[in-house]
Amino acid sequence: MNDLVDSVLEQARAAWPGTAWQREDVARRLAGVDPQLWSEPAAADRRAELLIAWACLLGDRDAIRHLEVRYVRDVLPNLRALDLAGAELDEVVQTLRVALLVGAPGGEPKLARYSGRGALGGFVRTVAVRLVLDRKRARQPPDLGELARRLITPLSDPDVDYQKELYTTRFTEALEAAWARLPMAERLLLRYHLLDQVGIDELAVIYRIHRSTAARRCASARQRLVAGTRAELGRAIGVSTRTVDSILRLIATRLDAGDEPLPIEPA
Repeated sequence: MNDLVDSVLEQARAAWPGTAWQREDVARRLAGVDPQLWSEPAAADRRAELLIAWACLLGDRDAIRHLEVRYVRDVLPNLRALDLAGAELDEVVQTLRVALLVGAPGGEPKLARYSGRGALGGFVRTVAVRLVLDRKRARQPPDLGELARRLITPLSDPDVDYQKELYTTRFTEALEAAWARLPMAERLLLRYHLLDQVGIDELAVIYRIHRSTAARRCASARQRLVAGTRAELGRAIGVSTRTVDSILRLIATRLDAGDEPLPIEPA
């Protein structure tokens, strides 16, 4: 293994001399790569692209410029095929750059996941298309009726059930309005977690973040949703915050968020 690290380090320095290569960093990155990649003659292109990715992650400006010209610009036809143009296309391309080189808060850059198993161009194209699909999915208003029904507490008291029926429609409308006001990233996260009922552990894998980070993000997004629902319901029926909280306690007990439920109670 030491010989391999030394060999790859030498190749890396020759390919991208402006990069601040460190032996420890190369050894760490090699741990996630099939060792045969460095011995197969047919894999020369994959080795070269892997070094490009590593150099970009280490901030080499020449490598980042090469990534832009050779790979990021190549995905533009794919993005246009998904009905993107103008300012929206520019925004997606910028989001792609951030995803590849920086990553989401608390996460890692997408390029860190490139292992050389396939072409770097295909990897970048996959990241770009997924970004677009995630954006479109987050923008499509979901059917929150099922979520609202899961929030409604079943009771056997006819008088209470009658009151709940009166408020259930308003509650669902308030939930939808609060959802629409959330940032796109939080809508997508809550769609996974609340509607698709994806657990915290699975979300951590999807977002490539630690479980505790995934749990914090979900809790923060749910708190925004709950606060927004309370505010929207109060505006819709014209009552005080205290009355809204009483209504919420009557018709709903918690956001059913799987691993970590969040009570709907006064803040």
